[in-house]
Amino acid sequence: MNRSRLVMLLMLAVAAVFAAISVAFYHSMTRRVIRFWGTDETRLVMDAPIVEALRLWPPPAKPPTADSSQVVASAQEMLSFPGGEVEIFERRDVTAAGGLEALKHGLLEDANYEWAADPSTGPRQWQYALEFSDGPKRRTVLFDFKNHVMARAETGATVALADSAASWEKFFTDVFAAPR
Repeated sequence: MNRSRLVMLLMLAVAAVFAAISVAFYHSMTRRVIRFWGTDETRLVMDAPIVEALRLWPPPAKPPTADSSQVVASAQEMLSFPGGEVEIFERRDVTAAGGLEALKHGLLEDANYEWAADPSTGPRQWQYALEFSDGPKRRTVLFDFKNHVMARAETGATVALADSAASWEKFFTDVFAAPR
């Protein structure tokens, strides 16, 4: 075997080792999240062609006044989930919103959750939700930033948010502060 073939085989072996390390590293960063979401939901969160942000009632800000009839009229849709129901105060398409890709990646990283904490206790104050849609597939994620909890609306499964997820609330406040 000549020297150039040996060098190429060595390069392929090194590339294969680095690829295996990369897969193992990514798996270690996401294994709990994938167990929490499930494989299909994980794919939907990453690849959904339509993503909407929902502001839930009561919203974090003061309630609308009588002169804001357009906003009041939209507050008629309900979101039901195991353990409760909330009113959707406002809905915005955020499919192309700045920061959405970072938020979606953050939703799928173990480090953004407090896995040892028990999120099932205490009342919830759901302020926002994200709805991921792909044709008939639809998944909704609820956020309670006051109590640092997130829930899957379809199952009611909850998880405590880590401090690293604090920036997610800013995404929602920016989306709903922007004019339509």
